[in-house]
Amino acid sequence: SAPGAPLGLVGPGGIGKSTVARALALRTGGHVVWVACQGLADASVVTGAVLQALGQAPAAGVDPAAQAGAALAAGPVLLVLDALEDAAADPALPARLQAWQRAAPALRLLWAA
Repeated sequence: SAPGAPLGLVGPGGIGKSTVARALALRTGGHVVWVACQGLADASVVTGAVLQALGQAPAAGVDPAAQAGAALAAGPVLLVLDALEDAAADPALPARLQAWQRAAPALRLLWAA
């Protein structure tokens, strides 16, 4: 996908979405941030997991979503959100992902649910 265009892999459990995501990530040849989202209930918990995967702790007095957006903007990155099923029901999640894409124009986003 082009930078800024998210790619979603959707289907029942066990059909190989994670395997396809891994194969795509390997083919990018760039910086890949893999976040295992299984059991993460909402956008705020996913944000914490993204920060952790980026090697950052939440900064005092800084909105974690904005912090993650700034960290993702630091360079071209493929962000893989694997097993996003649980958090996908949170209506705040699409807006969070869109905000990260605005903050980091070179961000490539791949999610599986």
